[in-house]
Amino acid sequence: MKMIMTNDVVLATSLPPLPTDKQILRAVKKRYDLNPNQEQLIFEIGGLGVVVNNGNDYQEIITALDGLKERAGIDYTIEDTYTDRLGRIQHHTLYGSRQCKIKIVDKKMFEKALENTQETTTVTTPNESEIIEHNGLTYNLKTCDLQYKNGKSITASPQRREIKFFLFLYKNKGEACSFKDIAKEVETPEYVDNPELANQDYTEEVSTLRRDLRTLLRSVNMPLKEFDKMVKRVPKLGYKLV
Repeated sequence: MKMIMTNDVVLATSLPPLPTDKQILRAVKKRYDLNPNQEQLIFEIGGLGVVVNNGNDYQEIITALDGLKERAGIDYTIEDTYTDRLGRIQHHTLYGSRQCKIKIVDKKMFEKALENTQETTTVTTPNESEIIEHNGLTYNLKTCDLQYKNGKSITASPQRREIKFFLFLYKNKGEACSFKDIAKEVETPEYVDNPELANQDYTEEVSTLRRDLRTLLRSVNMPLKEFDKMVKRVPKLGYKLV
């Protein structure tokens, strides 16, 4: 990966961040522009442009969403559970991965709220430490935009499982990362429930992470052969980014 960041994934900003409600409005506006006819705009909580590290961050987003219901003409629902690959209902262990469905119910109110947001928004060029580039793949840590070779971009939160997997491999690029270390970094359900297991016990979960990352990168038109060359399995150990 051509880098543009230090060994640790650090988000650098040159200006104070916008308030939570305005960050959310900007994220909704961007998604709405891409899907103006979609009845509900679907996000992971961590994809709303606000960092979600703990319950306090999550509650701040809920408070902001409640305020936007009153003055920006939106409605929302949040799903606290999901169905895993075995068809079981599971509770989210990460606040940022909960699914949020947002509906614009009053477009005039929404547009007026956006105007107020634009008044305080300054367009800046991303700092180098905010951009990751590798084999044609670009990820902006500040805007959460994921893109392949100047094609279409999508919004993918750094709290998203696949992105956390990718960033961990990138942080250790060229070196093998064990299944257990990956599971710990991503906080997979198996690791959260059983952190004392042996490395091989996390093989299936981490293999699923690789598959899901491949699906995500396919959505920005990264060829399968390029992905397979980039994320390599190290037999009996884990994966590495090359």
